[in-house]
Amino acid sequence: MFSISDAYSCSIIGGDFISHDGPLTINVTILGLGNQNQLRFRFATEANDSIFVSGSLGGSRNGHHLTFEPRVELGIALGGNPAVHSLTDITDRLVIDLHSILTAGNHGATLIESDIPLSPHLANDKTAIAAALYDGEDFELLFTASSDYEGHLENVPGNVAITKIGYIIQDPQILLLTESGDTTSLDIRGYSH
Repeated sequence: MFSISDAYSCSIIGGDFISHDGPLTINVTILGLGNQNQLRFRFATEANDSIFVSGSLGGSRNGHHLTFEPRVELGIALGGNPAVHSLTDITDRLVIDLHSILTAGNHGATLIESDIPLSPHLANDKTAIAAALYDGEDFELLFTASSDYEGHLENVPGNVAITKIGYIIQDPQILLLTESGDTTSLDIRGYSH
């Protein structure tokens, strides 16, 4: 925590330690300031948007959630791009975090299985796709953008991979287009706040 906070000139000034019968629990809250015209929220997804993620998904079981690099520069760049409509991070699981940016407009989504970037720690099979969809704590960015965004994919701060993984649909469900060409409906499950 100290090395990451030092890298971003962020002070650690307190904490919330709780006593209970379970394992040690530490709650962390981060506060910051942003320019009003560069803020992107969860509720601004538009019809015909494409869906993008940074990095790779499904690596938390192999410790990625303990060694990740915060996507601060990328978040700032996305916030300054008017083609980006909605933005969140992937902490609770890809499917439920995607659901959180669809509900305001009663939108749905189709994810393309073969386009989902898998963690290099995963075998390329059905368990890998399940890990990418449902493990959570990837700490990558998930966002929707208009077709104007795709020209910016090569200009990403820090050489972070950005991958288009699907598109917004009018039917309020989340579908997975499999490599065999079948479409399956995904359960919307994950950590609920």
